[in-house]
Amino acid sequence: MRAVLAGGMHLSEKGTSEVTSTPLVLPDDPEQRSFLIVIGRLDLGLRSKGTFLEPARGHIHDIGFCVGPDRALTHRPPRPERVPYDYQCTDRFLYLRPDESCDRLGRVEVTEWLVYDNTMRGDIDFTGLMVRITLREQAYRAFESHVGLMPWPELGDHTSWDGGILFRIPSPPFPFPMPRGNSDPWTSGKRVVGELQPIAGFDVDEIEIQPLRDAQGRRVRRGEAGCDGDPAWEPPLRLRA
Repeated sequence: MRAVLAGGMHLSEKGTSEVTSTPLVLPDDPEQRSFLIVIGRLDLGLRSKGTFLEPARGHIHDIGFCVGPDRALTHRPPRPERVPYDYQCTDRFLYLRPDESCDRLGRVEVTEWLVYDNTMRGDIDFTGLMVRITLREQAYRAFESHVGLMPWPELGDHTSWDGGILFRIPSPPFPFPMPRGNSDPWTSGKRVVGELQPIAGFDVDEIEIQPLRDAQGRRVRRGEAGCDGDPAWEPPLRLRA
């Protein structure tokens, strides 16, 4: 397995390195190109030296697919006209973890997940979704190194990178289910949701990880550049088996 950092480090199985720059392997025909796009923000992590962005987990702002030459994000998950919870709840989650037992570069799993009430500090009886990205140990360490140990921005700091991150994962579109659950999801007793259902799961041989920041470490606006990014952004981390 090789982990390739764009314009930077090529990690071999023995840990040696050399300078290289290798883009994702894409079909020659733009019409055949398809990516799962996951756009989120890393969560807060507590360490002995203070508060830092936590690379292993976050929450998702937007998710969908870029298909063909169109850079716009499409095939997003459906949403009900109204949901029985407010902005104090989190309904889309992102997790990353290392696992050396992966046969390929890694694996992506998308599944239903319970909405979390950040005020009450507990799950409620309504579904959101969770994306779990598992990478081989060496690839995960390359990801950690690329993201870096970044301090949590101070209150009122609207310039420094705030943990915004984008993942481009080659994948054909797949359907997302409509969220479901109790119209009063805080009601005690038997849950309406029942067993959480898997949505999709697949192995990957390559993935592109784009911190939403420029070369000076300042946060950037994504706009609609979901597939191609922007020349002003910091170069992405490209990992390939």
